[in-house]
Amino acid sequence: MADTDYILYEQYSRLFSSKDAREVGLVHHLDETNTWGLGGAGLLILSPEYQEVLLFKRSGLVHDSGYWGITGGARNIIGNSLEKSLVTAVVESREEMGSLPKGKILQGPYVYSKEGTDFTYETYILEIDAAEKGLFVPRLNWEHDKYGWFEIDKLSELDVHPGVLYVLEQL
Repeated sequence: MADTDYILYEQYSRLFSSKDAREVGLVHHLDETNTWGLGGAGLLILSPEYQEVLLFKRSGLVHDSGYWGITGGARNIIGNSLEKSLVTAVVESREEMGSLPKGKILQGPYVYSKEGTDFTYETYILEIDAAEKGLFVPRLNWEHDKYGWFEIDKLSELDVHPGVLYVLEQL
C-alpha cells in the first residue's frame, strides 16, 4: 500500500474529542440486546514484521470481561451525529493505554454491523515497526488487567473477543 493510504502519527496523535461531545451510555435494541453506545470504534495494533497483534485482557469492570480484545469504545454524540470513528478510536485508545504508539493507521476501517440494529463498530489497523514494538509500553487504565503481543496464527489458544477475530479474518 502507498503511504497515502495511511494516517501518520503526526496526524493521528493530534486528534481529540470535541468539547461538545456527549456520551451515550448503554443502548437497548429492539432485538433485546444491548450495546455500549450507538456505535463504536477502536484500534487493532499490528506488527506486520512479526505477524503479531497487541491485545488487552478486559477487566471485570467492563462489558465482555475476560476476553482479549483491542482498545476502543463508544462514539460520542456531537450535535445530531456521531463523532468521527477515527477520533473515537484514537481518543479511547489513548485513554486506555496512556499514550499511542508511533506508526501509521490504515485509512479505511473494518466495519462490523450488528444485525437488526443501526450499531456499527469500526476497527482501524495501526501498524508499527519492530523498533516501536520494542519501545512501546502501555499504561493500562481500569478497563484492562493485562496486555501482550500474540502471534496471529496462535490466537486460538486465547479467549479472543469475536469482534477481533472478525477483523483478523478480513485482513
